[in-house]
Amino acid sequence: MNVSVSAYPPVPGKERKLLYRLKEVIKTKGIPYLLRTSLQVGYNKLGDLCLGYCCRAYSLLYCKLFRHPFIHVIGDSHARAFKRTKQFIVHHIGPATAHNLNKEWSTTNSWKQLRRLLEKIGTDHFLILTFGEIDCRIHIYYQFRKQQGKYPIRELISRTIKNYGEVLQKIQEMKINFFVYSIPPATRQKNIFGYP
Repeated sequence: MNVSVSAYPPVPGKERKLLYRLKEVIKTKGIPYLLRTSLQVGYNKLGDLCLGYCCRAYSLLYCKLFRHPFIHVIGDSHARAFKRTKQFIVHHIGPATAHNLNKEWSTTNSWKQLRRLLEKIGTDHFLILTFGEIDCRIHIYYQFRKQQGKYPIRELISRTIKNYGEVLQKIQEMKINFFVYSIPPATRQKNIFGYP
């Protein structure tokens, strides 16, 4: 049975590029190579996922058996420093800033994510918050430039501290035991954002 190519819906640009690359790989290296590579990548991703769940289960069991406090770490990518260690469960909620953490409708939805996690955690466990590195490294200056210097940097820093403080106040009112983790020290890097 012959089916014309036009019978299929048009392939969007991204998928078209992927199909083109797949055809090239099959042509140059063959189908066995493609299958072997696909399985290996899938196995590695599945392994990471399983390892994450196993680490969480181990942490929970460890804390229950030895009556250690269970500690949730919530924050930006710097929360990952606690990943796969006893007693800690890491909740990375994306590139959240301390400045926007108290806003109901931020671009990262960080307050909604944080609130949902806090409701799940409850008062039985401890909490470490790790936010603010993005603010110190780039966000405060970005806001200064975006608003064309309308607000001085000192005021933007004060506003960021005030906003983060409001979030801490809300968590305290929820009767959750929490700690604030300091931001990691800055390093030198090229000006990748092109700011003067």
